[in-house]
Amino acid sequence: AGAGATVQIRGQIVAAIDGGSISVQSASVTQVEAPPWTARLRSAAQLQTDSAFGADAPLVRALVLADMQEMPPDVRDRWAAAGLAHMLSVSGLHVAIIAGVVELLLGVMRVNRRVAPIVGVLIIVVYVVIIGAPPPAVRSAAMLALRAICRLIQRSVSPWAFIALGG
Repeated sequence: AGAGATVQIRGQIVAAIDGGSISVQSASVTQVEAPPWTARLRSAAQLQTDSAFGADAPLVRALVLADMQEMPPDVRDRWAAAGLAHMLSVSGLHVAIIAGVVELLLGVMRVNRRVAPIVGVLIIVVYVVIIGAPPPAVRSAAMLALRAICRLIQRSVSPWAFIALGG
């Protein structure tokens, strides 16, 4: 079963009389429900990251996909000692960087200036959902959506309004 799938596990176990061990006599795992599309996309992104970055994949997965499971403890300790441990969690800064790259790519692809903000927000929303929607990323996505709306309706907004929305 893929990551995020709902499974049913059946089996038979036997406990030793002294209570010191348990033996599995038989077991079966059946997928009851396929993983949601977000889990499938996240899994595909993790596989692509692993193949593209090799030994550095755990660090890239932490920085881009908010997945720190495979990161060696000594690497985390070195980031903490350098005072940069907060960079390992996906935050609003990460979302803003990805949004900037998306915006640049849409410009290079000559996407219509009225359509580009909508496409950009949709891509960011999908990204935030895939990484598990941590609150800082959701806040950043909401602020980027407000910016996109303001660009679409050609209205300037005080930076304080963006900060208020983030709050």
